[in-house]
Amino acid sequence: MIDDSSPSRKMLSRTLTLCQDLPINKQIIEADDGDTGVEALEFAMDCGQPIDCVLIDFTMVRMHGPEAVAIMRRRLGYRGLIVSVTGNVFDSDREKLFDAGVDHVLPKPMPMEQLLNILRNRRII
Repeated sequence: MIDDSSPSRKMLSRTLTLCQDLPINKQIIEADDGDTGVEALEFAMDCGQPIDCVLIDFTMVRMHGPEAVAIMRRRLGYRGLIVSVTGNVFDSDREKLFDAGVDHVLPKPMPMEQLLNILRNRRII
């Protein structure tokens, strides 16, 4: 989960881990910016640790979401699910995200049921 807002990361992480009726049982790795998110993903991939899904914000301080996603897809070769959870839901921003390689874009505040449906459809939960 990559978001420069600590409260956003904590809320989403807590919500996902507290879904007791769901078989989530996943470790959630948090990063506070696109560059640290790329580094965390690269480290996990180098260690053979599977990352099922990346949740990423659009606007962050050092590296924005579209740039980070492009690196994940093109340089790292990450083929897993990438969902942008962002307040930037303008068509031009959505286009940048999809061009970079995002699979889905969800607005903030995030509709949790919509995210859970995406995760179920990809058999992540």
